[in-house]
Amino acid sequence: MKISGYKFGHPVFGLDDYYDFRPDIAIEQKVENEDLVISSSRFDLGDNQKLRELIENEDAHIVTEVFCTYTMYRKSFNSKDGINVRIPLKNLKNRLEILYFIIANKDIEKYSNDAIKQSLRNQNFYIEKGDILAMLGEEKVTLDVSTSMDSIVKIRKSDNNETPTFYWNESSIIINLPNSSYIKLEKFKASLDYQKILVSSILQSALIHACYKLKTDGKYSEKNWHKALLIYWQKYNNQSESPSEEEIPEFVEHMLKKPFRLLIDTIEEVDDKIRNTQD
Repeated sequence: MKISGYKFGHPVFGLDDYYDFRPDIAIEQKVENEDLVISSSRFDLGDNQKLRELIENEDAHIVTEVFCTYTMYRKSFNSKDGINVRIPLKNLKNRLEILYFIIANKDIEKYSNDAIKQSLRNQNFYIEKGDILAMLGEEKVTLDVSTSMDSIVKIRKSDNNETPTFYWNESSIIINLPNSSYIKLEKFKASLDYQKILVSSILQSALIHACYKLKTDGKYSEKNWHKALLIYWQKYNNQSESPSEEEIPEFVEHMLKKPFRLLIDTIEEVDDKIRNTQD
């Protein structure tokens, strides 16, 4: 469904070839009464009065195209007033690809638009019915994924391991601890200080390893932990589908809310408590 990068022979709002500004669109998705609701909280075409007139006169309409890569559900939704789509969740699973654009409803022989770049305003363009007049955005949405750290990473006891190991083939990242280490860890669970140290050491290490495995169509792409980490990444940096090797350390720091600093601060707090006890 991806069409970014495609070259059009006529002005397409949202692409830099013809316009010096872009539409200002804010879109959100939420689950409501067993439906996925996709709606625009902000829909501003700026100074593009021509497109507004075409939509108001029903010579063009706003289109939301939804494709589910798991169930193969595909449908286009038309509107003339922003974006407002409702789809039963029973038709969807895992991942969606969504495109938002404005489509011509009829042939336009001499199309011109005062909002395009100054050097092109004297040109006329032939528009066929069904041609794209504006690209409002494209995105990938993941459903049914918990993004809490408790669901992304789980710690288990292993009778066979002498050293900690990671397991990637389940919904969560599994950290297998030797039996003796696991028993010691259980003793510390009630302490907030030790929980902070746990986050800074064990979870940080697991997430760094996991981020090296993040590929959109990779071996683990259907695992929930993989989807959850990509959701975190898209919120952190939506300029690429997954982090590069250079971006992974800073990304993990962001997810765990600066664990290195937390580790230093916690050690200092524990040291102060010990000193105060000894005084």
